[in-house]
Amino acid sequence: MIARLRERGVDEAGVAGTAREGGAPARTKIIAVESVQGDPENPDVTITTTRLTTRAHVGQESALVALAERAGRDRRGTLNPAQIKRGIEASGLTFAGEHGTAQRLMIDHLGMSGRFAAGIGAAGAGKTTLLKPLVSAWHEQGADIHGISLGWRQARDLRDAGLNTDIEKGGRDTIAAVSVFISRVKSERLDLSNRSVVVVDELGTIGTRQMLEVLRLQERHGFRLAAIGDPKQCQSIEAGQVISLLEKALGKVPSIDSTVRQTDDRAREIASLLRKGGPDAVGRALEMKRQDGTAEIVAGGYHDVIERAAALWDERRKANADRATDRSRYTLSISTPTNQDARAISEAIRRRLQESGELGRNRMTLAAIDKNTGEQCGMPIATGEKIRLFARTNAAMADGRKGAIGDNGSILEIASIRRNGLVLRNEHGREGFVKWETLADKATGRMRVAYGYAMTTNTAQGITTTEHIFATPGGSQTTDGFKSYVSGSRHRERDYWLTSEGAERREIEGRRPLGDPRPVREHDIWTNWTRNISRQPEKANALDLVQFGEAARRTAARAFLKGLAADEKRQAAGLPDDLPHRFERARVRVTEQGRVTEAMACAAQYRDTAFARIERAAPAVRRAVAAGWERARPVIEAAHRSARERLQKALEAYRHRHEQRAQERPTEQQQTRRRGRGR
Repeated sequence: MIARLRERGVDEAGVAGTAREGGAPARTKIIAVESVQGDPENPDVTITTTRLTTRAHVGQESALVALAERAGRDRRGTLNPAQIKRGIEASGLTFAGEHGTAQRLMIDHLGMSGRFAAGIGAAGAGKTTLLKPLVSAWHEQGADIHGISLGWRQARDLRDAGLNTDIEKGGRDTIAAVSVFISRVKSERLDLSNRSVVVVDELGTIGTRQMLEVLRLQERHGFRLAAIGDPKQCQSIEAGQVISLLEKALGKVPSIDSTVRQTDDRAREIASLLRKGGPDAVGRALEMKRQDGTAEIVAGGYHDVIERAAALWDERRKANADRATDRSRYTLSISTPTNQDARAISEAIRRRLQESGELGRNRMTLAAIDKNTGEQCGMPIATGEKIRLFARTNAAMADGRKGAIGDNGSILEIASIRRNGLVLRNEHGREGFVKWETLADKATGRMRVAYGYAMTTNTAQGITTTEHIFATPGGSQTTDGFKSYVSGSRHRERDYWLTSEGAERREIEGRRPLGDPRPVREHDIWTNWTRNISRQPEKANALDLVQFGEAARRTAARAFLKGLAADEKRQAAGLPDDLPHRFERARVRVTEQGRVTEAMACAAQYRDTAFARIERAAPAVRRAVAAGWERARPVIEAAHRSARERLQKALEAYRHRHEQRAQERPTEQQQTRRRGRGR
């Protein structure tokens, strides 16, 4: 397959200017890089990995690095120390202590570096806080400031840093998802200049192609870029790891590794260990949570974890009822790996609310669609319902103005249900009427909404709540270290983790050899949980793969020259030439390994086919056995009765003989005594 891909290439997609004449997509060459490494779980096994990239990706990454490097060297219009100092004073913030010093250094870096500056901040590092003085200083410069992120919900959080403050007064919206920002600038609906500043949040979630588009717009319009993110949180959906590429262009990107979100040292230590990753650090973090009683293996399977998550949500909400009425004092959130999980948990919570009378009866059922998965469902709704939006949604506000009531990922409350739409209330208490056609998906006509009591980990990135619940109904194999760190760092006070005992057991048994008699113990489940959430599968960039391949090529060339030199020495010493023999031995060895690999692949294929046949045959076998038993049962029962009768007769005959012997013994004894007296 790889050979065919190399020969034919693949279509380029999503990059401007790659179409050929007639609208056909351009083709790009495949680059394949192989690496061999040992299996950490089995030292006798080696794993050969083939990683693929394309010349198009190499070109994109090279262009990104070049543009970022050029912008990083351009220091025109940077802030000076006096402006930053006035910005800090205007914000009313103080940056004291070790963490405050790190934030202060990041402020100086983002404000006084070139026209492109980037920084790394751990979850809860106070990234929004450190942006406030910079926004104030840029405003003093007369700059117009824009904020972007991969998703609308994360971009909206930049309002807390002082961006987009005019939107509440009817001003223009200067915050957008990165795709919308690119579209606005290209279509000239958004006018940028060298006096503009664009702040990029959650940088690690943005792919190479989108970041390259932003840098090309910067080169054309001259605006300043200040970006901050964390490569240890959710990775980009598109290809590429942008932060590592920017380090090639800008040098070492400064980082704030400490956090101030959690209120106690133990919670901060757990979050730090999760960010570090690896079996040792993550195992220690999970053990600490186990000791605290905040990590739970739920007995049963998928639906048991769903019900336990809903019950725990209800318990924590009621335990904090005195604070729950004030969002500034207590908030509770739930995250889970997939949209299907989030929907199932939301439905379970909704049932509890209706049973307790806190949520009214169903008023109508919407034909809904999940835009992320395409899944369609009927969605009953009631007044007071929490729903999640899948797109930026405009509404007619109660004050007569029109504007966005929420974005993709926003959680809103249904204030009332009307014949032609919904009255929705956002987290700021603003109400607006949304027509059904505004909520409808253009392709299917179904409503782009879902229940809003739980969310995916990707959606949760960026939020902060008092307590948080992280549930993995499908087991810990459905997540990884990056997502576990995101969900495990949303809380200020406490967070709770739930996983499925049944799913963990199935995964453990699936990795063991067939017929392995060892039972799965509780220790094995905790170890498996640690194993899954310690994985941090960082994306490899095309430039790194090319560099790896080039290094391998140079190593092979040096080894070849070394072999030739050794052969020349043998010839000079009058010894026979053995280079062809060594080549032949290597060729045979590789060929044998290839045959073994092919044989193992065939065996695996036959094994899977055999398992499938066994699974298909199992019901028929069970039916045949049941039918055979029904046919044989009368014969077996008759034989059983006959055997019992024969046994009973044998026992009666034995008792009869025993009784006769017992009667004969006294007579024999009397006769013996008479003979004795006669003598």
